[in-house]
Amino acid sequence: LLAYFCLSVATVISNKHLLRGYFPFPWMLLGVVQLGFATIGIVGATKVGSYRATRLSAQHETIVKLVAVLFSCEQLASILSLRMVTVPFHISVRALSPVLTLLLSILFFNQKSSLRTTSSFLVILLGVVLTSHSIPDIHSYGSLLTFTSMILSSAKSLVTTHLLQDRFSLKPLDVVARISPQSMVHCLFFSWANGEMGDLYRFIIGPDFTKGHVASIALNGSLAWSLVLIGIVCDKRTQAPAMAISG
Repeated sequence: LLAYFCLSVATVISNKHLLRGYFPFPWMLLGVVQLGFATIGIVGATKVGSYRATRLSAQHETIVKLVAVLFSCEQLASILSLRMVTVPFHISVRALSPVLTLLLSILFFNQKSSLRTTSSFLVILLGVVLTSHSIPDIHSYGSLLTFTSMILSSAKSLVTTHLLQDRFSLKPLDVVARISPQSMVHCLFFSWANGEMGDLYRFIIGPDFTKGHVASIALNGSLAWSLVLIGIVCDKRTQAPAMAISG
């Protein structure tokens, strides 16, 4: 939880720093930088022998591909919303995701929850209200994207925990290995359709692109890769309110 907390804050601040104009390419930031680093990390783990893929049936592989689409949509909604809203608002709304995940788990998977766990929801809801009550454009497109990313994140957590890990017996590293490359392809397609690739090429060959950009982008990718992996581990080993309160 301590690692999740530190990585979460560092990643959000790094994303905001890049999206404010330092690297204004949200599709490429997610598709190439963050998911690309995750893919490279999996390749490196395979080379050193610390990762070996679990075999799945053709039907299960198809389901994983559908989960990758969900993962892509959730990450893209989060990145795009962060460009439009403040960091505190983004983090507090996203902190509702584990709460919604646990509620859905109770409803659909008969997961038990203690009174102490349930009462902690009030603390999280209070935090969201305190953060968002002074936002003048609470009904803006950015806010809508933030809440959408929160809902998609809850759905992703449910699918990851109850389907990929429990039913398919995939380990956290295995989940990342199967999801990241496919999501990276999705983001590259969206980037191409949005015309972002051409803008990025002109930015790289231009005089404004410096070694500082390279260092910041590399740091962002490393943080994002670590956060994805530790987030999946936390989903499995801790209760949802603990992650939400950390957020």
